[in-house]
Amino acid sequence: MSFETEYAPDTDEIKKDCARAILKKDDVLITSTGEGTIGRVATYHFTEPAIADGHVAICRLHDSINKPYIEEFLKSEYGQIQMLRHVSGSTGQTELLIDWIAALSVPLPKPSIQNLIVQEMRDARERTREFTDRAKHLRERGASILAGARGRMIQRLNNEKVCDKIETEIAAPSGDDLTSQFKALADSWKRQTRHISSLGKMVSHPAYQAIIAMEKPVLPLLLAELRDRPDHWLVALHEITGEDPAKPESTFSEAIEAWLVWARTKGHLK
Repeated sequence: MSFETEYAPDTDEIKKDCARAILKKDDVLITSTGEGTIGRVATYHFTEPAIADGHVAICRLHDSINKPYIEEFLKSEYGQIQMLRHVSGSTGQTELLIDWIAALSVPLPKPSIQNLIVQEMRDARERTREFTDRAKHLRERGASILAGARGRMIQRLNNEKVCDKIETEIAAPSGDDLTSQFKALADSWKRQTRHISSLGKMVSHPAYQAIIAMEKPVLPLLLAELRDRPDHWLVALHEITGEDPAKPESTFSEAIEAWLVWARTKGHLK
């Protein structure tokens, strides 16, 4: 959130004219207009003053009220159903009047139950984020395995053509040694795939496949590159070694760390 906007009440005149719209810390905000967005709920957690526009209703609760619980209830299907029942207006001009918001019924169980509900919802969101991260990593790993297999298939079916493509697309190494060859291939791969978002296309690139073809002698260089400049080298490592020290639920950064630990254990890195 940026406070350096026209919505910041930075003069006494603005504060006076917009007194009812100036937000305070722990205000509960509800979008009161807009098809598809009406009924969204959030708490204003900032101490900096700001002004809510006309599409947001401000709910300022007594200090004794458990505000995180109120937010959770209003986000639940019970709170949302109440609000949606009172939406008025035609398509594209829907509105939730402030009088209906003030009339919302919120059950108030014992404080201990309210706190339990809030904590359970926070824990559930945290676990959801973890599962989302794991799912993303697993999708990437699955795509990389398929891409690796397709790359090998292309090489086996038309090896001569693939080699010709590598020669035309990849800058010539500065020397015959393994280090200069790896550096030339890695630089070409990074340069030619920096605008590609598909992991499958990245790992099937000829330069990437050429690095895999260098096999185990390139491992120390590849692992040092992963350590110093993390990138999508995990597929190449798996193809060369046949191993995968990362757990299935690992995030990308955790998978990198698992490979670095493996490398030190095997003596490939100091």
